Amino acid sequence: MQPSTLQSLQSADDAHNVEFPPKFDWAALRSQLIDLQPHLEQIASRSFTLDDKVQDASFFGDLAIVKPGERPNWFEYVFALRFSNFGKLFTTCNSSSEKLAPETEARLVEVAVSAGFVHVEREALDEAYAGENQVFAGATWWERYFDYT
Repeated sequence: MQPSTLQSLQSADDAHNVEFPPKFDWAALRSQLIDLQPHLEQIASRSFTLDDKVQDASFFGDLAIVKPGERPNWFEYVFALRFSNFGKLFTTCNSSSEKLAPETEARLVEVAVSAGFVHVEREALDEAYAGENQVFAGATWWERYFDYT
């Protein structure tokens, strides 16, 4: 992991709160994502869905290109930006065999960074959590910031 990535992850950490920090503003983050959505759609030439109904998690939700999954009532992420409740962190996800062009993915990440969010490469999140919150001892950074608690 790059030292700057580790610094971003540790700076966002909270030793006492699991799901969100004390001054977390759900409405403000939702508004920022709604503002970001049309910019993503313009770059990808596809619709993005905002999933902001996440509960019992350390992440707020996803802005994603979705398609129907193999089973009824399931969906796959063609591309998603997942936003943490901590430190304006976000990462990308894909659960589909369909992929966007790498240049398109890079532009989508760029526009989110331009909006003030901090990108964390998905691979870095698989490393062992090295923060101060004892609840996450033995976990990964993914579990700390982008998973259900």
